[in-house]
Amino acid sequence: MLSRAKQLVLAALAGVGIWVPAVQAQPSNNFRVPPAAQNQAAFNAGATLGSAAGAQAGFQVGAMNTPYYASSLYGPVQTPANGYLTGAASVIGAQSQFMLSTEQAKLTREDVNRSRMDTRRKSIEQWMWERNTLPTLEDDRERDRMQQLRRSRNDPPATEIWSAKALNDLFSNIQRAQATGVPGPTVPLDSQTLSLINVTTGATAGSLGLLRDGGKLTWPFVLRKSTYEVGRKKLDQLAPQAFMQVQANDLSPDTLQAMTDAVKSLDDQLDQDVSTLTPNDFIKGKRYLNEMKGSLKTIQDPNAVHYATRKWAAKGNTVAELVADMSRQGLKFAAATQGDEAAYTALYRALVTYDVNLGGPSMRTMATGPGGAMP
Repeated sequence: MLSRAKQLVLAALAGVGIWVPAVQAQPSNNFRVPPAAQNQAAFNAGATLGSAAGAQAGFQVGAMNTPYYASSLYGPVQTPANGYLTGAASVIGAQSQFMLSTEQAKLTREDVNRSRMDTRRKSIEQWMWERNTLPTLEDDRERDRMQQLRRSRNDPPATEIWSAKALNDLFSNIQRAQATGVPGPTVPLDSQTLSLINVTTGATAGSLGLLRDGGKLTWPFVLRKSTYEVGRKKLDQLAPQAFMQVQANDLSPDTLQAMTDAVKSLDDQLDQDVSTLTPNDFIKGKRYLNEMKGSLKTIQDPNAVHYATRKWAAKGNTVAELVADMSRQGLKFAAATQGDEAAYTALYRALVTYDVNLGGPSMRTMATGPGGAMP
């Protein structure tokens, strides 16, 4: 038979076995039973049996259930040891997170640098491709020249012929052909036609076209009216005098100023009469006065004596001779004066004939295209 003390111990253990699960089974508390509660439960179980020894045994058994932490109405309550370990873990975690973030930042910076270098490399490659592929300024200039030449070959507007633009386009192309030794056909020119062709070095926009006949002026019909008689007679008197002075390379500033004033008075009068004139008459009068202004600018050129003595003039029995002589003197064609349009048209036709037949039949095919059509 068991002794009285053993029975009390068994009764205390039985009480703890019944009491503790009931506390842990509470659905509203997710934490383990705190030590004080377990010890108190064991103590109460032993005391129920009416024995101090049983209560002491129950207390010791309850103390064996070591909890992690306690709970309260406001949440978990950490013990000092648990708080120390939790704080240390937080410090270690924060340090590791800091080191990880630092390394990730370094990796991100390297990715940015790598992307920047890759972008720079691709930009350079794109620039080199464009430089080697896209047309240059010289390519565009040559393309424009060929387009202008094509236009000048294909019966351009009469104004482009009389302004000498079409003639100079053809002249430049023939110059290049002669410089490279490309042979051309024999295209004769009429000396009378060439005497009506104006030339220039390009230093001035005008020419001595109006004064080339010894300074004798041929006025358009609109400027022969009595309204313009004063200015017209003044220029008729001054023009031959100015031409002689230019031939002697001794132009008087007074003569030049008097001619400039006379032209201005005629120009002002023409503007006043614009409402009483037909558009055609007004344009002809305006054009003649503009040509006179160009001549006055030309006679101020230090080389004007060469124009007056016809050292600089369109000369040659053929197109090849004309181009060679003008190239040697650094000349090009100047705009036509009124009454010289037919001579310019005739010279244009001669230049076209020579240009499209450069180098013989094979070169003609290249210049005109299949079937003889000009490109």
